[in-house]
Amino acid sequence: KRALDIIPMPLFPDPESLPLPDPIMDQIIKKPSNRQERPKIHKFELLTPIEKEAETEENVGKTPEEGNADGEAPKETTYANYSRWILQPKEVKKLCLRFKSNEVGVVDRQLAFEVVGGSKVFNLGLSGICDFPSVNTNPKNIFVRQKKTRPVNAPESYLAKYFITNEQLYEYGPLLIGKNPENRQEDIVKKVNSETFRITNNGRYSLHVDFALRSSAAGSNSIFTFEPESMELDVDQTEDLRVWAFPSESIPYQDELICLIKDNPTPLTVNIQCEGAKPEVEVDSDKVEFERLLLDQSVTKTVTVKNVCKIPVNWKLSGIDELPEEFAISVNEGTIQPLEEQVVEVTFKALKQQKFSHQITLQVEDTEGQAVTQAPIPIQLAAEAFDISVE
Repeated sequence: KRALDIIPMPLFPDPESLPLPDPIMDQIIKKPSNRQERPKIHKFELLTPIEKEAETEENVGKTPEEGNADGEAPKETTYANYSRWILQPKEVKKLCLRFKSNEVGVVDRQLAFEVVGGSKVFNLGLSGICDFPSVNTNPKNIFVRQKKTRPVNAPESYLAKYFITNEQLYEYGPLLIGKNPENRQEDIVKKVNSETFRITNNGRYSLHVDFALRSSAAGSNSIFTFEPESMELDVDQTEDLRVWAFPSESIPYQDELICLIKDNPTPLTVNIQCEGAKPEVEVDSDKVEFERLLLDQSVTKTVTVKNVCKIPVNWKLSGIDELPEEFAISVNEGTIQPLEEQVVEVTFKALKQQKFSHQITLQVEDTEGQAVTQAPIPIQLAAEAFDISVE
């Protein structure tokens, strides 16, 4: 009672006389979980297509109904770089992905989609490949024959039509000089003076490739020539490039075949080499001199013919038919391989008392029928037969 005397009773409003307040709605919102930081997506770009009316001279300042009898104005699509969208119920949004890379290789990324207020993440795997058009650069694919190293000793070192791995060049080997390039389609010329290189498209795109020679680009005439000048290759397609060599002098020749692939900054290059050669032999003596020989006796001497060039040669002795019966030649013609020798035996038999002085001629030419010859080499034959008379 004492407390009631100090604190007055509260005044309660009359619920019948005062209006009720408007209802208040509250919502319990749960604090969202911490969102993990998403890695930035490189080399891929997510684009939103946006259609809008295309502006043309006919419909500038006009409504769609005024600009088109069908009530539809032409549309054009632009792309916006958005990363958030508001979707109405059942709405579908079409998005575009753009891939761009300045590096060759495979690019894999994860694109994540989230719904505001939700905790689930929808991942979309992305994979893109950036590459140049390319051809197979493996020598085993390009060249028919390969050798790791060049043999040290001659004539084994005179390789012909081999790709030498440690030298990184294609060796045509010694070739006869003086051939006419206009005859390159003849079978014998193709077999000796040309080779086919296999060009294979092992890339992901169809390609165009042009061929050139380094010497031609420098403004010089080359002894090498090729067909065709360009190729169109589908994926995994292989075509043959034929390359000829026609040396004009007995010297080494080198050049570089360049394969220029469209849209590829790195060309394929092939070093090519050959050496011009002409028939050339040497004899150990240009005079065969027999000592005085008693009748009915015979002596044999030899002349050695050596091939000192890098190609095979044909040789022949002329003037043998004019020799008297006292002389006999073991062999008068044949073919000598590089650095090999041919021993010719000359036999003199004393049949009658007489002095003899004759000449035969060594003639040398190529083995391909191109009439490339060496200057004739004369060989002198001298002998004397005598008899002893006793009175």
